[in-house]
Amino acid sequence: RDIEHGATVLPLVPAVARLLAARAGRAPLTGTALRLAMVGAGVVDDELDDAFRAALGIGLARDYGSSETGSLFSAPAGAPSGRVGHPLAGIGFRILGDEGTARAHDDEPGELQIRVAGEPGPGDAEDGWRPTGDVAAYHPKLGLRILGRRGRAVRRGDRWVAPEEVETVLRSHGDVLEARVTGVPGRTATGPTTRLHAEVVSLRGTGADSAELHRHAQDRLAPHKVPDRIRAVGELPRGRSGKLLPARRLVPGDEATLIACAQGHKRSELLFTLMRLGVLDLLWRGPADSARVAGELGLDAEVCEQLLQVAESAGLLRAAPPEEREATRPPSAGAGGVTSAPGPAADVPDGAAAILALEERLSRSWVTREQLTALARTGSAARAFDAEGPDDVLRGVYQRAMHTPAAHRRSGIGLRLAGARDGRLLEITCGPGRYAHTHGTAAANRLLRVGTLAEQSTHGAGDRPPADGPPAVPEPEDGELFDLVVVCNAVHLPGPGSDLRELAARLAPGGRLLVDDVFLDAPGGLPQEIRLDWLTHGGSAWPTESTLTAGLGAAGFTVRRVVHVGTPAVTLLVAAPEPRPTPQAEGAA
Repeated sequence: RDIEHGATVLPLVPAVARLLAARAGRAPLTGTALRLAMVGAGVVDDELDDAFRAALGIGLARDYGSSETGSLFSAPAGAPSGRVGHPLAGIGFRILGDEGTARAHDDEPGELQIRVAGEPGPGDAEDGWRPTGDVAAYHPKLGLRILGRRGRAVRRGDRWVAPEEVETVLRSHGDVLEARVTGVPGRTATGPTTRLHAEVVSLRGTGADSAELHRHAQDRLAPHKVPDRIRAVGELPRGRSGKLLPARRLVPGDEATLIACAQGHKRSELLFTLMRLGVLDLLWRGPADSARVAGELGLDAEVCEQLLQVAESAGLLRAAPPEEREATRPPSAGAGGVTSAPGPAADVPDGAAAILALEERLSRSWVTREQLTALARTGSAARAFDAEGPDDVLRGVYQRAMHTPAAHRRSGIGLRLAGARDGRLLEITCGPGRYAHTHGTAAANRLLRVGTLAEQSTHGAGDRPPADGPPAVPEPEDGELFDLVVVCNAVHLPGPGSDLRELAARLAPGGRLLVDDVFLDAPGGLPQEIRLDWLTHGGSAWPTESTLTAGLGAAGFTVRRVVHVGTPAVTLLVAAPEPRPTPQAEGAA
């Protein structure tokens, strides 16, 4: 909007420049007032420069500097690929080799130091030279080439590798949204070595074909620059400006926090105890004091009183409001908790009991210290959950937690947001298919279940469905197109639910995509601890709305609506592919 309304100067980082070029490239902006677009904090290659010029009419100038020094080098648009130009007036520079002597300007890498005309500033040596911490090379005609921070640049034998160069090559693959390359110390039969590890965010999700990406790198890089390992991840961390952040060096938290965390398990154990005894079930039906709880459930009065006292101080229970203190409760069927008659469904918080039951089961099965320790040692590719699978109890508890009455109400909201009235629907889900069974003519819909926790059919493909259940919805066939594709509780899992290319290929002209799931950065959304669930028994593709939105944009979608529903917030996101201009329209334009 700013560009369309007359902006003339545009400062960018490479990630934003790529997204802007991709978005504007589908409908090139012509006749703008832009006179300068300058990129800092990263590499501009010929591919990015050409794409930006085609989309916005001007190429990308380059700038190199820091917050402490301001700009040091600059280059106009069209500068050689990966170069940041020549020094500005008053800027001296030198490149030091390993022996500490200045290199000739022969494009050989070393540590870059600069000197600003005038008195030495803070951090400068007595002679005025300031280390930048960057490894760089300079050619009198081509200009300065930054290989990366000295802590990031990788030395392999007697040669330097610039992670930024390898990242640029990986990003040139059509499915790669972002890449980060790091050096990892290792050993071979001949001694110590440094291995190159690459992490990519792929439009194909975390199940992207790493072998294909490896071949892509081999075709475009010298052998010593090809990553030893390429792994698809759900996200890569960025700063507020969009600049990719390096891996952080960490230390333990303060002692009080560690101790509080270590003792925190007692609260969850108490909560699960109240569930098993039937206390929560009883109190959801109406307020009661400890004596009444103990009497109705057949518990020891003294122990029950202390348990409830601790639960109240921990926030698990609270004093009943005055208007509820005299409320009556229907009688229980008997003592013992597990045999008590449940209260009216309307009195139980919608979905809360199902979620608590799921968490209680996970605390004794998959999200445990034993499973996390084993996972850290063996890697997610060999996790026990995929080999052993969930038992029937966990699968049933999970399905009840994911498909509460609130979830069914949310389906109706999602269909209205997507503007879905008629037409064919494909639901990709790890559940029973609440969209596919309720939208339009169910017989025209298709259902694709993914993930180990997906509800398993109890009848074969050729058998009649159970008489008391909904009709079976068939799986989609190859090449079938749909007016609405719904990804429900499956966008984080490897497979078709997180493969943005596959989702786009399933949509008929004018079709829409609806994502119904939870994300870590949604307002009022989930805590970071949910990553432990995804790590041990789920998937980690597209963990945040912001990453998914960027991926959808790169895959040719426009996000039309984003709505947050419930507590914690569930995201309903509606997107549609941007129409490609026809050859006739391009000619007329």
